[in-house]
Amino acid sequence: MSCSSLKEPEDVFRRNLMRHTMKKMFSVLALTAVAVAVAVPALAQNPQVSDSINNVRDNLKTVPQLINFAAYIIGFALCVAGISKLKAHVDNPGQTPIKDGLGRLAAGALFISIPFLLDMMRNTQGVSKGTATYNSVAVLAP
Repeated sequence: MSCSSLKEPEDVFRRNLMRHTMKKMFSVLALTAVAVAVAVPALAQNPQVSDSINNVRDNLKTVPQLINFAAYIIGFALCVAGISKLKAHVDNPGQTPIKDGLGRLAAGALFISIPFLLDMMRNTQGVSKGTATYNSVAVLAP
């Protein structure tokens, strides 16, 4: 083998590496340009802390519904698992204790009752559905 044939694969490798590096640099540069182009109008609005607090408040309005849905789903899954464990106990009482099925059923019932308990606590405090209002924080700003 000649020495020139060894240099050719190295040159090809270097060229490919250089192309790959240039593509990565170009994509990072393009991504940075897009991020700056998107961020500039948002920064030009001169947001205040009160705007951020109002946005957080508006986004947190759906959290109680999320808690209700999660409680129902988890409760239903635990009840199904409890019934499955009770069936396994009936099939083979020596291997599967009854406490496993009853515990899962109790936990499922607790999770299913969480939305009702939260409504009861809210009504006890004198806040009915939809009547709780928040004053805008921007009113407090000078």
